[in-house]
This record gives sequence, structure tokens and C-alpha cells, in this order.
Amino acid sequence: MDGIHLLLRIPLETGAVLLAYAGVRLIHYARRRSTGAYVLGAALLLFGLGNVQDPRNEALLVAQQLKPKKGNDAGDPTEDENHTS
Repeated sequence: MDGIHLLLRIPLETGAVLLAYAGVRLIHYARRRSTGAYVLGAALLLFGLGNVQDPRNEALLVAQQLKPKKGNDAGDPTEDENHTS
């Protein structure tokens, strides 16, 4: 293995180990249910690092998407309405 690969491999492997260790420590911190863990979780949500969808509401969201809209459709007419025989 040449030198450049070794220079890239060492920091990447070290970073992966540190990231895994930080993840384990964060899980232990969150399981203690301390106030700091809640604050950290709220801060991460502000940056979009969490998925905040309640799985119980998934059926409701699908039903709302499939429900036809009420009111007049002011859009272009469909091809069936444009077709004159």
C-alpha cells in the first residue's frame, strides 16, 4: 500500500471509531432521560437530523392524500373534455 492511501486510511478509520463511540455514548446519555438529552434532541431536530413522523398517523396521512379535493377545479380541462367528436 502506498503512502497516500495510508495517509487517508488512518484518519478515516479513526473517525469511524470515534463516531461509533460517540453514538454509543449519546445513546447511554439519552437513556438516562436527563434534561440535557432532551435539549440536545430538540437542537438536532432543528437541523433536520431526526424523523418526526408518528407511525400511528401514517394511515391518516395516506387517506388524506387519496381523498378528493372539494370545490371547483380551476385548472386546465382534461383531455376528455378537450376532445370534440
